[in-house]
Amino acid sequence: RMNQAKSLYRPFFRWATKRGLAVRNPMADFQLPTSTYVSSERTAPEADELCALLVAAVEVVPDVAPLLVLGAATGMRRGELVGIRRSRIHPDQLRITVDSAVDGARVKSTKTRAERSLFVDEETMAMLVRLGRQQEESATAAGVPLVDDPFLFTREPDASAPLPPDTLTKRVAVLKEHLGIEDKRPDTIAREDEALRLFLGASELRGV
Repeated sequence: RMNQAKSLYRPFFRWATKRGLAVRNPMADFQLPTSTYVSSERTAPEADELCALLVAAVEVVPDVAPLLVLGAATGMRRGELVGIRRSRIHPDQLRITVDSAVDGARVKSTKTRAERSLFVDEETMAMLVRLGRQQEESATAAGVPLVDDPFLFTREPDASAPLPPDTLTKRVAVLKEHLGIEDKRPDTIAREDEALRLFLGASELRGV
């Protein structure tokens, strides 16, 4: 596409420069990027597939299952999910305020740098309220007070720090492996298929 754009606009700017309609040809120094990255199309799961995944998450990775449920219900980004604080949950309005995200060990503004509100169903909000209560009970059992504005998803007894985004990614990888849908590069899949073909061929020769 960039090659097509270059071919389309370069003659126009050259023509405009020759006739004094433009001071210079901005396409004269244009170079195509050297990256060879090719994005792959991802197909969103069907509703029944998503439900099955979330049910499996409760059994396989219960520590991050609420995060996955909230992500499925809202479409929030990974960093936004783990960056939610208790004060951003509004049960009476079934509303969540999204105004921050976690990037590594840093809490920053969202990718769009804009605050927005997301509305959820009653069951999802009830889940978030239960998490808050469980958080308070865990802090009491540990003998530590919660910070003034605790993170909802955390591993700290006082909820002073959010769950690292990479932790969520790793736990999802465990779930994918359990379900047999882990991400693989095309060349890895090709090698595995070839190895399976050779194995099956050898088995036939041995009469297995």
